[in-house]
Amino acid sequence: MRLPTQRMIESTLTEIAKELKVELGKKSHKVSTTPGSFTPIINYNLEFNYHTIPIKVICELGNHNIAVSQFKIELSMQHSNFIVDTRNHLIRILTLNKSPWKIKTNKKFVVRKLSKLLDTSGMTQLTKKQAFEPTIIGKMMDTHFLLEIKFYLGFTNKEDSIRPLINFNKSFIDYLQREYCGRDVQAD
Repeated sequence: MRLPTQRMIESTLTEIAKELKVELGKKSHKVSTTPGSFTPIINYNLEFNYHTIPIKVICELGNHNIAVSQFKIELSMQHSNFIVDTRNHLIRILTLNKSPWKIKTNKKFVVRKLSKLLDTSGMTQLTKKQAFEPTIIGKMMDTHFLLEIKFYLGFTNKEDSIRPLINFNKSFIDYLQREYCGRDVQAD
């Protein structure tokens, strides 16, 4: 039996897969939790290319309840590594800095660029209205840059996180191709 949450996530991912003209992968299995009981687990896998860069989005429901997106892109110049986390909701209330983001990097322009992309992708708005708390890690690996986003799907309307997640990935690829690959990028 599918739960309402599972139906909503599956419906959103199916709709996005149709828009992107790709197949949505789905695998179900059960994991033994205690003697005689099992937890059903469903993994949704959405893989698509954006400007020839493969992006992977995986949502696991049932056990860990997490979403992960990832892409790797070859750059002609080095980009600064960074980690983006969310600020504690109480800290945001008590401080003057109302940004939901803690951005750790050694370059201030990267902080500004990430802040802008988080805002325009819809991730900031989602963080402000839901318990959406992604961790975003960007790191150079030789000549490639890896971007990975992970978050717990334990909040209401979790299906609302998928589009901003994809929008952020696409926007970040556009930024990298324009600034670090020397390519003139046209939006898809």
